[in-house]
Amino acid sequence: MAKKKKKTNSPVRSSKKDITKKTEIKYIDKNFNIIILIILIVMLLLMFVNNIYMKKMIKIMKQQNEIKEVIKKDKIIFLGDSITHRYDLQNYFDNKNIINKGIEGDTTNDVLKRLQTSVYDYNVDKVVLLIGTNDIGIEKNPINNIELIINKLQSYDKNIDIVVESIYPVNNSKNSKIKNEVVGKRTNKKIKEVNQEIQEICKKKKVTYVNVYDELTDEKGNLKLEYTEEGLHISEEGYKKITNILSKYINN
Repeated sequence: MAKKKKKTNSPVRSSKKDITKKTEIKYIDKNFNIIILIILIVMLLLMFVNNIYMKKMIKIMKQQNEIKEVIKKDKIIFLGDSITHRYDLQNYFDNKNIINKGIEGDTTNDVLKRLQTSVYDYNVDKVVLLIGTNDIGIEKNPINNIELIINKLQSYDKNIDIVVESIYPVNNSKNSKIKNEVVGKRTNKKIKEVNQEIQEICKKKKVTYVNVYDELTDEKGNLKLEYTEEGLHISEEGYKKITNILSKYINN
């Protein structure tokens, strides 16, 4: 009887091609994992940097807002013509954050043109407005422009506190102190008429009107001689009187 040949399990040898292919796959997998890891690290770094940047920006914006709020609470602008320009505000008021924006010869139209540089750039809390005498001096009624100034200030910032002074009286008498050519065509009759209109506008716009006019007149209704330099502009005694009138509106 013939013997059966015993089967042997010989190992299956991989071809060189298969080995190369497997090596390439492992290499690709390894590189892919490295790339994914790098991408994740970069993303985490970007998120970290972005988070720091955002926190820094938020902090800066917060500081800027805080600074702006401080500015808004501190600044008071006196806006007007030569009567304001010659008012030594730092000497008469303790509040050192008062800014004098009076310009010699200005009319209401001039003030309208410079609201940006005289008011808006300062983010002010309060504006004290005295304007109109030069309009009257050239026989123009300033009331429309005064209302427009108030409108523009309120449109820019509804929280601005607006204080409007009455136009001051003049003295065109024959006293040797008076220079009639400086007073010109201004009359107290016309000034009183305009002041009445200003008061009505202030009531309509819900802003503060201060009647300085009546506090500066003598028994004849003229600007007191002691309060004036030459019939139009204000003397040191006059500014002391005006400061007493305005102090409660500045310091409140």
